Amino acid sequence: MRRESRKDVVLITGGNGFLGQHLVRELEMRDGNNLTEIRILDLVPYINKLDFINEVPVKSFVADICDKEAARHAFRGATCVMHLAAFVDYSFPADADELHRVNLEGTQTVIDLCKEENVPILVHCSTAEVTLRPRMGPFPMVVGLPEHRADPPHYIDQLPPYAASKLRAEKLVLSENMSYLSNGKDRLRVTALRPTFLYGELEPRFTNAAIKAASALKGHLIDMQGPGGPGCKMQFTYAGNAAWAFIRAKDSLQAEPITNPNLSACGLPVLVTDDTLVPHPFDLMKKILGPDVIKDSYYWLPLAASLPIAWAIEKVTTVVGGKLPVHPTALVCIFGGVAYFNGLRAAICLNYAPPYSEKEALQNTSKYFAHRTMTC
Repeated sequence: MRRESRKDVVLITGGNGFLGQHLVRELEMRDGNNLTEIRILDLVPYINKLDFINEVPVKSFVADICDKEAARHAFRGATCVMHLAAFVDYSFPADADELHRVNLEGTQTVIDLCKEENVPILVHCSTAEVTLRPRMGPFPMVVGLPEHRADPPHYIDQLPPYAASKLRAEKLVLSENMSYLSNGKDRLRVTALRPTFLYGELEPRFTNAAIKAASALKGHLIDMQGPGGPGCKMQFTYAGNAAWAFIRAKDSLQAEPITNPNLSACGLPVLVTDDTLVPHPFDLMKKILGPDVIKDSYYWLPLAASLPIAWAIEKVTTVVGGKLPVHPTALVCIFGGVAYFNGLRAAICLNYAPPYSEKEALQNTSKYFAHRTMTC
């Protein structure tokens, strides 16, 4: 049962982004009867990019989450904050200052405003990437592990800069669980969701990169041969399913009382997966984009050559002062590894089950990207 009979006012930081758009859609479609208002806090005004019907009022606030006073009004009167806003940077060299400013200082501002404005629920968006530490040489190997086994590295800088910043932010949030709000009587309940790599409509990076690379290479992409054989296995989650997990987390944290802490996600990280099979990333792209865009065969580059080449590219880039769109050695390590997770904590503690089947998720994504491949 909920602590109060009033309906929720949900604030989504970064709600104009890829996952944020899916979260607004799922709130409207699946949780609308429980909502009074959806608020979006972002650097730009909110625009509905998924063309769903807004029945619950959506109010847009334009501010930087690092600017406490500019963002404060969005928090006032909210009953739950879903913190998605982040600076996502996979480039080399990464913008360390901006990663720290947005992902750490911004998260601390969100925590402070929740406490000062008496918002009792905070659901933080982390990422499963925080668990992809080296396990087999430099390569991540996570095979069906739950949260307590798929543990992040003790030395956070073993991770690439973006994942390291997200892990530090996650630790900030979880450390504030059950801290008192400014009213002196209520406590802040938090959880940190760790979705795996996301796909779906509006996905801004991997799918578009695959379209461009396939166009340049006539449909044949370049892969590395990992320690377990050619190709890697990576777990992907449809963004609509990940969004539903945030709603289930909200409802779980609102449950009163927590009679069995072992069945609560309060103060814990939670891995978020769905029923998408664990494919090679290129195989997933082929399902989304079709065989006319992604061919069956790939160009293979032995791992023994991939890492030295990536290392050399980084050194040359550092010397000449250039910038690359991706971190070469991190990319090679990901493509040489295996990562799929056990989602039992989400099922038990959040009562989460993915509402979209793999077939529905792939159909939705394919339909969205179909027109984009026409120009390739």
